[in-house]
Amino acid sequence: MISKEEILKKIENAISVIQNDLLYVVEVDLQNNTYLTLLSNLEALDIFLPSEGPYDELNDRIQELIAEDYRQMRHEFGNISYIQKALTKEKQIECEYIVVKETNTWRRDLFLATEYRENIPIKAVWIHKEIDALKAKQLRETKAIIEAQDMAETANKARNEFLKRMKQDIRTPMNTIV
Repeated sequence: MISKEEILKKIENAISVIQNDLLYVVEVDLQNNTYLTLLSNLEALDIFLPSEGPYDELNDRIQELIAEDYRQMRHEFGNISYIQKALTKEKQIECEYIVVKETNTWRRDLFLATEYRENIPIKAVWIHKEIDALKAKQLRETKAIIEAQDMAETANKARNEFLKRMKQDIRTPMNTIV
């Protein structure tokens, strides 16, 4: 039987692997409008944010990093009242957008409720990660599907045209014979 110490060691190993894939993990107190940074790998990207403070200020501050087309959507998504309302209905909510810091990269924000009071979420964890490779793969797959569909439509048109000509080519000699 495995000991508690061994299980804790395995959990620590799993967490260390997972945290390498995450850019930012924050606990958000939805009742008091505060946040506490639990993990930040943003400094490696020259993004420096306070480790704690008023959450709505953080939500406002990160808007300058987000591509113009996604700013309003991400700002509304990150609003405490929206998070609380959405997490009352769902276990988690997520949002994807482009960050314009140096290069345009896709990011995903995921909010999960961690604490409830009377079925209303009062604390949540915000997980921020880069998904550029995933988006590139999705775009390649979508492009391949569109190209396959275009090829199928072209082949179908060619088949229909061939059958139309064959029908006409057969009809002319048949009319002569009849």
